[in-house]
Amino acid sequence: MTSAPLPAQFERATVGLGARIVARVINGLPGAAVTVATALVVIPAGGLPPDLTLIVVSFVVAFAWYVTNAIMVLAQSRTIGALAAGFEYRSISDGKRLGGVAFLKLLLTDILIQATAGIMGIIVLVTYRDGQSMVDRWLGVVGVDPKRIRSGGTDNALSPPVMRVQQVTMPAVSTPPATASGQSPRAPGSWGSGVSPSRPAPPAAPAPRPMAQPPAPPPPPLPPTPPPPAPPPTQSTNPDLIVGIPFGPRNTAPTPMTSVPASPPLEDPKTITSSPPPLPAEETVLDAAYVGSGPRIQFDDDTVLSMGTPLVFGRNPVAPSEYPDAQPTQLVDPSMKLSKTHAVVFANHDVVTIFDVGSRNGVIFKVDGAKSKIPPKVETVVPSDATVHIGGRWFQVLP
Repeated sequence: MTSAPLPAQFERATVGLGARIVARVINGLPGAAVTVATALVVIPAGGLPPDLTLIVVSFVVAFAWYVTNAIMVLAQSRTIGALAAGFEYRSISDGKRLGGVAFLKLLLTDILIQATAGIMGIIVLVTYRDGQSMVDRWLGVVGVDPKRIRSGGTDNALSPPVMRVQQVTMPAVSTPPATASGQSPRAPGSWGSGVSPSRPAPPAAPAPRPMAQPPAPPPPPLPPTPPPPAPPPTQSTNPDLIVGIPFGPRNTAPTPMTSVPASPPLEDPKTITSSPPPLPAEETVLDAAYVGSGPRIQFDDDTVLSMGTPLVFGRNPVAPSEYPDAQPTQLVDPSMKLSKTHAVVFANHDVVTIFDVGSRNGVIFKVDGAKSKIPPKVETVVPSDATVHIGGRWFQVLP
């Protein structure tokens, strides 16, 4: 029977076969004690009436042990042996604890072992993998170490919740001016800086009264400001204009002003015609794995890939040893049926070929409604009219 994939938070939390064997041995100690006590009392009697005190005591202890075990399974989804070995039983579908289902699983396992004279116990050991025995896979149960479960997986995990502390910056509080009594007025419900709102602020000590100061003498009068000097008479820059000097001799000829040569006009920055050098053109380099010649495949989300180079698909793929040059191509599979490294797809003489690297769910061809599973570790040609299923994803070969 094919088991459901493990939740992501249980990938590294499943317990090994050794821990399950230790828990089984611890849970079976009361039964072994009853058997030993019966043998010690009945065999030495030699036909005489045996002393049943030891047998009764062992039966009472065993009964109390099994009742405690049943209560722990229903309440905490683990037995005394599981508690000692450090694991518990969880649901493989939602990751929660299973009280009643875990109890049914233990009861069914014991009944099958007793009914088959121990043969079922050997089968359980042989079929154990990924924290599950054959009975566990029937009921959807898995044994996990709660300390190694990833965070965010279950609602009632044993690991304590992580407390997050957020730093809060208090806004600056301005101190109001003091009143005549020496205390600062406060609005109802307001608190000063450095005073906790959980306790009242201590009363402020009265401020000392300022001493009376003598009146300041009046400032001395400012000296009168002298009027600003009159500006010198301006002279014209026109050489043809004769300007007379006031109060000078009437017959004195004025000296003409020499003209200053004008500087050449500056070049208008708007008339500059030189342009900066052109920028180098940017061109995206095409990836040969996705755009190129050769056959193409189209996935269920309309993604088209070219088989210019071998591609290895999976949830977190790594190129296998058979195809070390294969380019890893990660696929998102919400159903978790896709293996981490599932299959390699490549073009062999313009024919799409697939190679199953040994995935858990394999590679399935669907042609005209009929499904067939290809053998692993074998290069298989993909029919042109086939739909190839890898985990929870599928693709087709484009014509």
